[in-house]
Amino acid sequence: MHLTKPCLPWISRNKILLAVLFLGIVLDFSITRIRDNPWSVLGELIGFVVFLGYIFFPRVGGWVFIAAVVAMNAVPAVEFGLVVYLTIPVIFDWSWRGWWKQSLIATLVSSLAIMIGFAGKYNTIASIFYALLLLFAFGAGFVLRQYIEENLRLNIHSVMEQHRYELALLQTKQELSAELHNYTAGTLSRLTTLSAKLLEDAKDSPETSEETRLRLELLHGESVRALSELRRTLSVLGQNPTLKATPTPLATSLDTARDVATGFGFNVEIDTDPENLGTLSTAVTSLLRECVREALTNLIKYGNPEKPCRVSIEVDDTEGIVDFTMMNSISSFSANPVLSSGRGLKLLGEQLHISGGVLEAGQTGEHWVLHITIPLEMEVTK
Repeated sequence: MHLTKPCLPWISRNKILLAVLFLGIVLDFSITRIRDNPWSVLGELIGFVVFLGYIFFPRVGGWVFIAAVVAMNAVPAVEFGLVVYLTIPVIFDWSWRGWWKQSLIATLVSSLAIMIGFAGKYNTIASIFYALLLLFAFGAGFVLRQYIEENLRLNIHSVMEQHRYELALLQTKQELSAELHNYTAGTLSRLTTLSAKLLEDAKDSPETSEETRLRLELLHGESVRALSELRRTLSVLGQNPTLKATPTPLATSLDTARDVATGFGFNVEIDTDPENLGTLSTAVTSLLRECVREALTNLIKYGNPEKPCRVSIEVDDTEGIVDFTMMNSISSFSANPVLSSGRGLKLLGEQLHISGGVLEAGQTGEHWVLHITIPLEMEVTK
């Protein structure tokens, strides 16, 4: 990962370097002896001015400063004071900016210039100490740069994960809201309408007992209350109940069902053509999605995870039907699905019957077989 700008604010960097420059000038002309040598004073002033240019032009100004220090080292009459140590922040600044090649070259050039000791002005120990300081500045800048980039990577990863989580949460809320609206709310609405009609007929009929009328009133009141609570839930989920969410593709629903079954230890084999599934109408797709959901529920409750489960969906354009078949082995530790299941299948069968479809479910040997036929031009019920 490459950073085009340093992570410290530009103004803060300039303030720090200007403070270093000011401190160097004060110390140089107060505690060192260069003020006794006019050539040294001139060299120091040139070095400070060039360093000031580096502050505002880091790359070019830095090279000019390094070149000025090396060149004036070759002048016998010039003895540098603290200005030569301003090479250290230049090396550090270049290194943590990611300009490692030029930082390393500047480190080597500056170190050699001092260690060679132009005109014998510097002793060996001071030269080695200066070179070590430059290497330390280069290493510190390099380590800081790696830390900054790693921290940036972690921050970006955290932001992306948070974004993915929010998108997944939003999608889940939309899908849940759509499912509640399309199925649960629809069922409650029909139940409310039916109970109101039955209650009205009961009131008009003298043969209906008072107890029956009270029960019908209770049924109607509870259904209205449940529908109101569901609508409040939909509003909390942030989905307008009057709008339909974008339906999940059937192929995606199949993959999701297989993943869920896999999580429960089942091996589901799906035989279908995704291209054919994409040509189905919204009504057929929605009904098939209900079939997949109910089949998955029965598989988890009664299936044998030690043996594979097979699911097939075939589109027969000639007959004008869609065949959904699921066959799985029944677990010996579960109740017989023919006897203990049935409510979900019964409701699904009634919905299929209204739409012109057929549901057949039963036990064949050790297997549970669910076979559903849906007409391609099915009636759309509300």
